[in-house]
Amino acid sequence: KITGLEMEEGRLGLEALPVELLGVVLQYLPLRDIASTFQLNKALYTATRQGPVWFELFRKFYRSNTARDEVQVPCDPTTGLPDWLGTLKRLSVFWNTAPRTWTYSLKCPDMSRAETGYRWVTFNPEDNDDTLYIGATSGHVIIWDTSKATKGREFQPKLGDEDNGYVELLSHKQWVRCVRKHGDRLYTASSDHTIGIWSLSARERIATLTHGNQVNLVQLQCTDYSKLLSGSDDRTLNFWDIETRTAIHSISHNSWVLGFDHNESCVISAGNTTNNCFLSDLRTREIREQLRDCSARFVKLNGPYVAIGGDSKFMIRDLRAIHSNLVSYANPSIVWGLDFDGTRLVAANDNGVQRWAFHQGSESESDKQNPLVDFTSRRGIKAKNKRTNTKKEAWQSVKSTHDRIAAATVSGSVCVWMAH
Repeated sequence: KITGLEMEEGRLGLEALPVELLGVVLQYLPLRDIASTFQLNKALYTATRQGPVWFELFRKFYRSNTARDEVQVPCDPTTGLPDWLGTLKRLSVFWNTAPRTWTYSLKCPDMSRAETGYRWVTFNPEDNDDTLYIGATSGHVIIWDTSKATKGREFQPKLGDEDNGYVELLSHKQWVRCVRKHGDRLYTASSDHTIGIWSLSARERIATLTHGNQVNLVQLQCTDYSKLLSGSDDRTLNFWDIETRTAIHSISHNSWVLGFDHNESCVISAGNTTNNCFLSDLRTREIREQLRDCSARFVKLNGPYVAIGGDSKFMIRDLRAIHSNLVSYANPSIVWGLDFDGTRLVAANDNGVQRWAFHQGSESESDKQNPLVDFTSRRGIKAKNKRTNTKKEAWQSVKSTHDRIAAATVSGSVCVWMAH
């Protein structure tokens, strides 16, 4: 019973609620019921246009922890309210049909170097900007502000072309294999056996950490930003104290440590040989379990699930039953990069950048063999593989959010696809 509200004759009781309260009630309904309510009358139509209704659907659909103010939602010109329904439709089209071409594309400048290509690309969703951080095979770190680029037109900068948002930092003597950004700091991993720590404001290196071999990956520890994790071809996963610049712990592996990821309680690290994948306790830094029948070049944790990409397939496992696959996807080529948000996998491999679906227990055999969307199939440009002199994409790295994908090739292209 609702006191203080008079129900008019012939009027639904729900309609007597303030539109804000109606929005709170409706956000608990499934999408089909909201769509039906949407068409009943003007009062319920207005109520279903409330932000909380569609934001909760957005969170459920994308299994996202994104805050409401981090999602860019334009206003509906007829109501003046945020157009969450239109935003969901736009994102659905983006993820299920793929754009006809990239939104932004960066082509490596002619630097007259032996190898000129890109190994890594990333961006920081928390920064709420359009800046990419790119690791080049020349040893440079590229900072590219795509807001200064022209949509639909490939950008091939000249050296020192900072007016167009392109900045180069000479970081390492060999390939930059990984770049991470946090605040004013950049953390880079390189084939020259080192980890670089950079000040973005000063544009200079402030510290160097050294492994015994090529460094493949770095991550800031999510529970303590004064600690850094790194995986290397010297068969170790190292934990570093950034302030003292020393390794405080090391977990030995049977082979190269090519991929790892961690959350608040554990870290999963792996290489490209069988029985070289371990689940370790983040707090004690001790190995808890060795994962069976598992090799990987890339690992991505999200909630209770972990996506693991190997040479010919990638799989998803549940941390609560870590030794068996929830689902395994066949892949005809090596998975060089992988991103996973709990519902979608985006894989970068020799054939392109592809989106696969994950809803536990719902995959058909065709889902496991074929990607839902290939973002590069319509791109119209084939990057040339310098070693084999054949046309091949060789996509090496991928980063995605609910409305953006960025990917890089070793043959010198970075592409960004965005939902419009």
